[in-house]
Amino acid sequence: MEQAISMLESRYLELSNPESGEHKFYELTWYADGRLQTRYGRIGSRGQLKEQQFDTLEALSQAVEKTTAQKLAKGYRFALAGEAEAQETRHQRMLRCARTLYGLMANGRAELAAQCSAVFKQSLEDEDNKADYAGQYDDLLAFCFLEAANHVLLYRVDWSDTESMLEALTDICDNLGIDIVFDWACDNPEDDLEVGQIMWLAHQQLMERDFALWHWDTGEDVYLGWIARDDDRDAVSAFAVGLGLDARYCDPDRM
Repeated sequence: MEQAISMLESRYLELSNPESGEHKFYELTWYADGRLQTRYGRIGSRGQLKEQQFDTLEALSQAVEKTTAQKLAKGYRFALAGEAEAQETRHQRMLRCARTLYGLMANGRAELAAQCSAVFKQSLEDEDNKADYAGQYDDLLAFCFLEAANHVLLYRVDWSDTESMLEALTDICDNLGIDIVFDWACDNPEDDLEVGQIMWLAHQQLMERDFALWHWDTGEDVYLGWIARDDDRDAVSAFAVGLGLDARYCDPDRM
């Protein structure tokens, strides 16, 4: 029976950055026979294992010190394995925020929310989209969130297109099962009202039914937003912020 080669030493380092979503470990273990094992991956996972063989213990020691210095320079810190809990990656967090926000917007229509969530995930992971928005992650999120739910849970109309705004409100209310006939207080709202006025009137009447019209400000010459239950206001706001969306209830002074 072969005798086990004794382990000389082990070092364990971690890097955790909530902003970038990095939450990973790097472990070095070396043996008296010149073997160096490195195990690395996301904290909470088993990670990947790599092994190297060195001719002398001096060469092994130099490799250990060099690798340790490189990891420390990248922000890793010495830690104890098992103390840190697994955390979401930024990607996982964005998928969860979008999934939850779509659910809040869908008024209980789970299938509709799931459909939008699936398209959002596919769009966010699309290599062409990532290339188009390289270095602009917030813009990529906004693009994918809109593309996944446009005309289903979201309205997006030109600042002067009253006809499209009226159609969008009707379509979204139908999708959400909101039984409402809007009173525009005029015979020809397409000609007599501006888009901002239509939104404000819709918001007031939706509030009477415990819903609200949200406005998502993207800085473009468009009106964009959604409808959600008034009781969910805090949650909708929180998950919109989580996705980096500048969204709020309609405000007549900002229409």
